[in-house]
Amino acid sequence: MSDREKKLAAAVVLLVVLWGGNWAWKKYATWRDNAVARHSAADTGKQDAFHQRVQAQRKVAQLGKWRKQSLPAVLPVAQSEYRGWLIHQLQEARLDVDDLVPQRTNLRSNAYQAISYQVTANGRSEAVIRFLDSFYRSDQMHKITSLQLTPDGSRDVKVVLSVEALVVNGVKRKTGLYEGESERLALASADEYIERIIERNPFAAYEPPPPPRKERPVVVREERSTPPPRPRFNHAEYAYLTGLVSVGDDFQAWVTVRTQEKDRLRLNKGDDIEVGLFKGKVVSIDKRLMVVETEDGDVVEFGMGDKLTDGRILTSAAAGS
Repeated sequence: MSDREKKLAAAVVLLVVLWGGNWAWKKYATWRDNAVARHSAADTGKQDAFHQRVQAQRKVAQLGKWRKQSLPAVLPVAQSEYRGWLIHQLQEARLDVDDLVPQRTNLRSNAYQAISYQVTANGRSEAVIRFLDSFYRSDQMHKITSLQLTPDGSRDVKVVLSVEALVVNGVKRKTGLYEGESERLALASADEYIERIIERNPFAAYEPPPPPRKERPVVVREERSTPPPRPRFNHAEYAYLTGLVSVGDDFQAWVTVRTQEKDRLRLNKGDDIEVGLFKGKVVSIDKRLMVVETEDGDVVEFGMGDKLTDGRILTSAAAGS
């Protein structure tokens, strides 16, 4: 074999070796990438399974807590015992119960049964706060879905509220309500809530204290044979519209006269009003405004917080004449 043939054969062998090595490397690289991907997928699956197991354990623990807080498993027993509990809490708070009737509820689930009651009662604002405190300190599976408070013109309020409570499927207890105490309330007792709420009237706008009276300098005047008449003090300068309250189908206006201690007028449509130099008749009252026709024939409107001397004139008798 000549040198030229030997070199050609060596080149061919080298090409075959290089091609085979490249093919073997690609096969190895593909196998390695697939192995790494399978290992990563296995790790991810293991982590997902761990998180799912932890979440399942938490849900099982939560379901156990809900079953503990649930009403009894037997629905008629749950309705009767929860109704008795509601009446007891209302009476303990010193609310007079007018009516307590079951309601249909829109809650539907395969995991629980819901019962609902509507309560109508009346009493002092302090009694309402005591009932709400006792309701929310109870850690039962229940909630207040609506609450309406209507003042009756005195210190009493009319209360209309709706409550819902749950019977969680799987509860073993056949009778008896859960007696645990909730930690959802920020203050320690109902008295603390009463002190913070009742010290200001929740049904009236805030009334700042009257400004201090400034002492006027003494002016020495020349004596006159007939002293000029002293101007009459006008209490209307210190009379404010502090409330527009729903009373049945109508509205009532509350006017507070700050210069006359504990003097609050409760006015209905058609009532006469006389405060200081302000005199007139109430024409209309709604949830935003009180309209008065003054003795001079002006028609004046007042919003919450307005003084009787700062009303907005709708119709002027002078302009009409």
